[in-house]
Amino acid sequence: MTSDRQIQLAIASRLRERRVALDLTLSQVAERSGLSIPYVSNLELARGNPTIKSLVAICQALEIPFVGIVLNRDEMIERVFWALVADGAKNDAVTRSRAGAAVNALADL
Repeated sequence: MTSDRQIQLAIASRLRERRVALDLTLSQVAERSGLSIPYVSNLELARGNPTIKSLVAICQALEIPFVGIVLNRDEMIERVFWALVADGAKNDAVTRSRAGAAVNALADL
Protein backbone atom coordinates (compact mmCIF):
# COMPACT_ATOMS: atom_id res chain seq x y z
CA MET A 1 0.00 0.00 0.00
CA THR A 2 1.20 3.49 -0.83
CA SER A 3 1.91 5.77 2.11
CA ASP A 4 0.66 9.35 2.38
CA ARG A 5 4.25 10.57 2.03
CA GLN A 6 4.78 8.58 -1.16
CA ILE A 7 1.62 10.11 -2.60
CA GLN A 8 2.78 13.61 -1.63
CA LEU A 9 6.16 13.03 -3.26
CA ALA A 10 4.60 11.63 -6.44
CA ILE A 11 2.20 14.57 -6.74
CA ALA A 12 5.00 17.06 -6.06
CA SER A 13 7.21 15.48 -8.68
CA ARG A 14 4.50 15.39 -11.35
CA LEU A 15 3.47 18.99 -10.71
CA ARG A 16 7.04 20.23 -11.01
CA GLU A 17 7.74 18.10 -14.10
CA ARG A 18 4.65 19.48 -15.82
CA ARG A 19 5.41 23.09 -14.85
CA VAL A 20 8.95 22.77 -16.20
CA ALA A 21 7.70 21.03 -19.37
CA LEU A 22 5.40 24.00 -19.99
CA ASP A 23 8.29 26.38 -19.23
CA LEU A 24 6.26 28.15 -16.54
CA THR A 25 7.51 29.86 -13.41
CA LEU A 26 5.98 29.31 -9.98
CA SER A 27 4.57 32.82 -10.26
CA GLN A 28 2.83 32.02 -13.56
CA VAL A 29 1.30 28.83 -12.17
CA ALA A 30 0.19 30.69 -9.05
CA GLU A 31 -1.45 33.38 -11.18
CA ARG A 32 -3.16 30.86 -13.46
CA SER A 33 -4.44 28.78 -10.55
CA GLY A 34 -5.41 31.58 -8.19
CA LEU A 35 -3.09 30.15 -5.53
CA SER A 36 -0.22 31.93 -3.83
CA ILE A 37 3.38 31.42 -4.93
CA PRO A 38 4.37 29.95 -1.53
CA TYR A 39 1.42 27.53 -1.71
CA VAL A 40 2.42 26.31 -5.19
CA SER A 41 6.04 26.06 -4.07
CA ASN A 42 5.03 23.99 -1.04
CA LEU A 43 3.05 21.63 -3.29
CA GLU A 44 6.16 21.06 -5.41
CA LEU A 45 8.19 20.45 -2.26
CA ALA A 46 5.62 17.92 -0.96
CA ARG A 47 4.82 20.05 2.07
CA GLY A 48 1.37 20.22 3.61
CA ASN A 49 -1.87 18.59 2.59
CA PRO A 50 -3.53 20.39 -0.33
CA THR A 51 -7.27 20.46 -0.74
CA ILE A 52 -8.88 18.81 -3.72
CA LYS A 53 -10.04 22.27 -4.82
CA SER A 54 -6.45 23.55 -4.91
CA LEU A 55 -5.24 20.44 -6.74
CA VAL A 56 -7.97 20.86 -9.35
CA ALA A 57 -6.99 24.52 -9.77
CA ILE A 58 -3.33 23.67 -10.27
CA CYS A 59 -4.20 20.86 -12.68
CA GLN A 60 -6.21 23.33 -14.74
CA ALA A 61 -3.32 25.79 -14.63
CA LEU A 62 -0.94 23.08 -15.81
CA GLU A 63 -3.40 21.76 -18.40
CA ILE A 64 -3.45 18.20 -17.10
CA PRO A 65 -6.36 16.02 -15.99
CA PHE A 66 -6.73 15.62 -12.24
CA VAL A 67 -5.80 11.94 -12.47
CA GLY A 68 -2.58 13.04 -14.18
CA ILE A 69 -1.09 14.16 -10.89
CA VAL A 70 -1.61 10.79 -9.28
CA LEU A 71 -0.72 8.52 -12.20
CA ASN A 72 1.67 9.20 -15.03
CA ARG A 73 0.59 8.51 -18.62
CA ASP A 74 2.12 5.02 -18.75
CA GLU A 75 0.44 4.04 -15.47
CA MET A 76 -2.90 5.34 -16.75
CA ILE A 77 -2.54 3.36 -20.00
CA GLU A 78 -1.67 0.22 -18.06
CA ARG A 79 -4.71 0.58 -15.79
CA VAL A 80 -7.07 1.28 -18.70
CA PHE A 81 -5.57 -1.64 -20.66
CA TRP A 82 -6.15 -4.12 -17.84
CA ALA A 83 -9.65 -2.75 -17.25
CA LEU A 84 -10.44 -3.40 -20.92
CA VAL A 85 -9.00 -6.91 -20.71
CA ALA A 86 -10.99 -7.60 -17.55
CA ASP A 87 -14.09 -6.45 -19.44
CA GLY A 88 -13.48 -9.02 -22.18
CA ALA A 89 -11.13 -7.28 -24.61
CA LYS A 90 -8.22 -9.27 -26.04
CA ASN A 91 -4.83 -8.98 -24.37
CA ASP A 92 -3.16 -7.64 -27.53
CA ALA A 93 -1.60 -4.60 -29.21
CA VAL A 94 -4.99 -3.39 -30.50
CA THR A 95 -6.39 -3.21 -26.98
CA ARG A 96 -3.22 -1.48 -25.75
CA SER A 97 -3.64 1.05 -28.56
CA ARG A 98 -7.27 1.61 -27.51
CA ALA A 99 -6.09 2.17 -23.94
CA GLY A 100 -3.56 4.74 -25.13
CA ALA A 101 -6.22 6.51 -27.19
CA ALA A 102 -8.53 6.62 -24.17
CA VAL A 103 -5.80 8.13 -21.99
CA ASN A 104 -4.99 10.69 -24.69
CA ALA A 105 -8.67 11.61 -24.84
CA LEU A 106 -8.68 12.16 -21.07
CA ALA A 107 -5.73 14.50 -21.44
CA ASP A 108 -7.82 16.63 -23.80
CA LEU A 109 -10.61 17.14 -21.27
